[in-house]
Amino acid sequence: MPTDFVKTYDIQIVNESNDSQRFLLFQDLPAPSNLDQEDVFTNVFQRSKRIPSGPQSAVGFTLKQEYFAIYGDAKKNADGTVRVYTKNSTPAKLGPQGSATFITTFEKNVEEPDPSFSKLYIGCGAEDPNSDGSIIPVQTWIAKPGVSTQIFPHATYYICTGEYQPGMVVDRSTIGSALKIDFTGSSLSSVTFTYGSDGAYTAVDEDEVRKANIKFETTDFQ
Repeated sequence: MPTDFVKTYDIQIVNESNDSQRFLLFQDLPAPSNLDQEDVFTNVFQRSKRIPSGPQSAVGFTLKQEYFAIYGDAKKNADGTVRVYTKNSTPAKLGPQGSATFITTFEKNVEEPDPSFSKLYIGCGAEDPNSDGSIIPVQTWIAKPGVSTQIFPHATYYICTGEYQPGMVVDRSTIGSALKIDFTGSSLSSVTFTYGSDGAYTAVDEDEVRKANIKFETTDFQ
């Protein structure tokens, strides 16, 4: 694990939508510039439990600014959804002196082939806060020999409602309305929002959040 100080953010969502909801969280990652944008996939990072509506009904997401280079298999489910599973990972150091990770060999059991698994995926992952040591894919693409890519994670996250599982590939254009939160340069690491019946997200203490330089909006997931 990386030994450098790791910045951690906490986001709490209070469900006041008048319906039970499950919330999903995504890490914002620009697609690598040397890859076809259609070949770069967005994966669900975290998924909350389903919670009822009410002022005391909330879920929390914990987010470490710590990332991993990963590779894994993808499984296509009966409903057509695709979920990427991390097989191996390596901590990645960010910044100008960031680390380079090379995938040279991997093991795969070919004695009992499963047709629902296909191709090798690589990309960026982050640690599941609810499972020690488990790394969840947050952005992936199909591995190609001899191709090097750079990733630049932002302290920006999207939250929406939905039923997808962590690691599942999603089409961003189908998500619709989402909360976009940008912690870049902020002096506050914990924030609470309410989710209303109109699908909008509102900061509980908007003045404090704005003063802390946290940028947020309810917007389409793009």
